[in-house]
Amino acid sequence: PPGSKLPEEALTKVFGVSRTGIRKVLQRLAAVQMVTLTPKRGAHVASPTAEEAQDIFRTRTLLEVANLADVMAHCQPPHLVALQAIIHQEQQAHEIHDGPAAIRHSAEFHIQLQAISGNQVLTDIVARLSQRSSLVIAAWGAPWHLGCRCNDHEQVIAQLRDKAL
Repeated sequence: PPGSKLPEEALTKVFGVSRTGIRKVLQRLAAVQMVTLTPKRGAHVASPTAEEAQDIFRTRTLLEVANLADVMAHCQPPHLVALQAIIHQEQQAHEIHDGPAAIRHSAEFHIQLQAISGNQVLTDIVARLSQRSSLVIAAWGAPWHLGCRCNDHEQVIAQLRDKAL
């Protein structure tokens, strides 16, 4: 959970990796704002503020909506099948009350949706923002519980099928 301490020694045991390897990973996670590194206090899972959370979702909305025309232009039946499979996994996670998996699958849906456009730069940006928004949802929750409402994703697929976005 956000704010959790990430002790290097425990991580070395869990992952069977050297302390140097753990430090490199923690530094990479800090670079994408998933972990906070504090001298003499160690590493903690990042705890996004309410303002940061709003900025993350606002930015995602701007980028994802702006890219919908390209997504529609490149969308093929196999893309829809792949997106539907992600939705199925997300729904299963909700059914068994696996919040982290539901959040992860919701993020995966958005990343794959943007990847359809063929714009790798935008897909990478949305992937990073999705990671951060997943952390926001874990920290603050969401009015619809965990991630997007599954029927929202179904509606996107239906509109892509109809090319009516």
